[in-house]
Amino acid sequence: MKIRNIVFPLVTAALVVCAVPARRVSEAGRAPMYVEGVCASEITLREDSPVVVEKEELIFRPEKDSEWTQFEEYGASYTAEYILYNPSSEDAVLKLGLPLNLPRDFSDGITAEKVAERCALTANGKKVAGNLRFNFDADLAAETTDAFYSPDLPVREYECTVDLPESCRNSRCLLRLECSYNPDKTRFITPEVCGSDFENGALTIEFLLSEPRQTLRFAVFGEPIRIASCEVWEIYFSAESERFIASAAYDVIKETTLAEHIRGYFPNDIEMSEEEAFLFAVSNFEHAAHGVLNGWVEDIDPDRIPRRIEYEILVPSGERTAHAVTVPLFPSYSEGSRTFFYDFSAAWAWAEFGELSIAVQTDSEYEFFSRFDFKETDGGFVHIRDFLPMERLQFQLNDISPVGGGGLSELEVAFLILGVLAAVAVVIIAVCFVRRRRKLRAADGSSQQVGRTDRE
Repeated sequence: MKIRNIVFPLVTAALVVCAVPARRVSEAGRAPMYVEGVCASEITLREDSPVVVEKEELIFRPEKDSEWTQFEEYGASYTAEYILYNPSSEDAVLKLGLPLNLPRDFSDGITAEKVAERCALTANGKKVAGNLRFNFDADLAAETTDAFYSPDLPVREYECTVDLPESCRNSRCLLRLECSYNPDKTRFITPEVCGSDFENGALTIEFLLSEPRQTLRFAVFGEPIRIASCEVWEIYFSAESERFIASAAYDVIKETTLAEHIRGYFPNDIEMSEEEAFLFAVSNFEHAAHGVLNGWVEDIDPDRIPRRIEYEILVPSGERTAHAVTVPLFPSYSEGSRTFFYDFSAAWAWAEFGELSIAVQTDSEYEFFSRFDFKETDGGFVHIRDFLPMERLQFQLNDISPVGGGGLSELEVAFLILGVLAAVAVVIIAVCFVRRRRKLRAADGSSQQVGRTDRE
């Protein structure tokens, strides 16, 4: 058999594989491989009520190829429909809250106001008006706040500006502050801290310098500190190798109270009372070692503060009210996969809770996974139970490429091409080896024949 009779079909096969259309990632899919969403939440009661939830129907509508990072064109949502019954002898006004959990990563332009505009609240088919408020329990914060903090606690705000010399601007430099204080009577609040150490009443804090000229601000709550030194150091790759650059000047730029200091974190037009702002900030102070607090010097972005829509609906005595809320969904997703989360309210928050029905409206182009016992239907998947679950609902939808439609991915095509070319190379080598052996045998046979002829 000739080599070309073997090689030609294999090369042709490789060309055919190259012609298979690769499955390319869409422009939207060129975002990071994984984007973290947020958990959706059920409505909550803001105060006790005799109203009974006879039935809740939860409907999820995930849109195919719809990503919330493109919020203007985004349409995925869920609807929670409640049948509420008032068994008492008096009309009941339900005071409710709908939490709006907003994504943090890759969420530029997704504000609480924009999300609230996409929400629909109805009672017996009629629109219900609500107010957008911060989702913050001031009473709980007041009960759990560290007793160290009080609105009139003295605060000193410091500022230190560092100009790095030209020789150090491509190096790793630190501002090192050494001081002494009593951690039971003093707290620090700083921008990002590279490191801190407290020993025998002396505190060392290091700030990483990332700009040629940088101004660092920090504040001290409570009793004053005694600063021993404030210096710039150049740090080399070895932790034990460092070089002193210069001393840095610092100033106390303001003396105020904690309440006034905290108010400076918030925009002037924020709809938050003085007391709420104080309790919110203090409840979010994250304690590091030695009383050093990180991350609250910069302005607070209101869009990063949890929000809720507060509203009221009437359930007349002895009657039923159909109440529904529709809210955008923010799943976590990677290419070809989306994961949805939903938190239920506590069953004890209601006077009584009846049947729960959960429906996920999908088509046959999805693979569906969940720990809940869903049943497949013509329109998607359904789960029914006669009590409110304690655990979070989670389900995942994975895309399925239609048969013959999606093609191969670029990586799959590359592996197929390499495999075919490798097979071609092996066959060529094998055929060449066989032909060479045949030639050698033929040559050896000829020489033996010549030898016998000479002897005769």
